[in-house]
Amino acid sequence: MSLHEVFLAEDEPPIADMIADMVVGAQCGFQVGFVAHDGGTMAQKLTERCPDLLITDIKMPVLGGLELLARAKELHPGLICVVLTSHSEFEYAQTALRLGAADYVLKTLLPESLHEVLRRLRNTVFALPEAQPDARLDAGLRLKEHLDDNVQGVFDLVETAQRWGYNPRYLSQAFTDSTGTTPKRYHTQAKMELIVKMLKTNPELQLKEAAAAVRFDDELYLSKVFKKYVGMGFSEFRRTHN
Repeated sequence: MSLHEVFLAEDEPPIADMIADMVVGAQCGFQVGFVAHDGGTMAQKLTERCPDLLITDIKMPVLGGLELLARAKELHPGLICVVLTSHSEFEYAQTALRLGAADYVLKTLLPESLHEVLRRLRNTVFALPEAQPDARLDAGLRLKEHLDDNVQGVFDLVETAQRWGYNPRYLSQAFTDSTGTTPKRYHTQAKMELIVKMLKTNPELQLKEAAAAVRFDDELYLSKVFKKYVGMGFSEFRRTHN
């Protein structure tokens, strides 16, 4: 059975090493694939690869744990996240749960608190049924059809998976197996392609109008995403095709 990959963000190297050993020592089917000592480094790594589980400290340099959690959920909505906290930071842990963290680990009760959370995740979130290949394919294609029909809408992987009766991670992996990309990247690519079609039809289209059409609240963020996917900025593309 393959091990689930864990990314760990902890700003104190000795503690990071200790927690990494605890993850393996829990014998719950997890292995640490990457360790970062600040939130910024971890956020950059998450743009390159998505692990099965992210464990992050609350207070870190460059990018704090709550900000990292929000960034991680933006990049990978189905990513399972756990925060490391102390009793004095408990209010931050509560905020993390509201932001989508699956659980929290009290650093003052290590290793028991970490092992308990890992066992719980193993028995719930990561307890995936051995679905037949055709069933996985059907799930992935169903999600693809849903995204194709809702290019202009907002996509929430967790909400969709729960509504359909799937584990979010299972549905995301089924989609990736079927299409070769993640649901978020696929949906974002479809939105950018739609904007390109709109610009070719209406060269006077404004960035604000494009953002409203594909449900992007932040125009500046849309501009960055458009350049990343299309290869040139929104205004440059409009001038080139006008």
